[in-house]
Amino acid sequence: MHKISINDQVNQILQENRLEDLSVFLARRKCINKVNIAFAYLFHIFQSAGILMAAIASGYDLASYAWIGALLNACATLIYASEKYNEGLLKQYAEDIKLIRDDTYISEATVQLEGGVPKQKEKSEEQ
Repeated sequence: MHKISINDQVNQILQENRLEDLSVFLARRKCINKVNIAFAYLFHIFQSAGILMAAIASGYDLASYAWIGALLNACATLIYASEKYNEGLLKQYAEDIKLIRDDTYISEATVQLEGGVPKQKEKSEEQ
């Protein structure tokens, strides 16, 4: 029976963790890319509709349509902000994927002890 050294076991666990993180990052990037495509179309639709409503409202002196146009433009701005936030996430995931490829990746998950048992707690993604 072959005994595996502790260093080999630790390296194997870390390698499995890196592969799992790589799978998660690739899946998240794929999902965010799909969402950003939808956001791009929605942004242009909302922005165009808002401009059209504002033009109609000013042409026919309809105050309620002007507010609808302003609301549509506000929604377009929120969609645009979400798209830009997602682009930041995509850059972070790309950097992490590059670090995994270069074998310099260190997981940013924190370990918290609860009742003497290590419990894995993921770091929040606020970047």
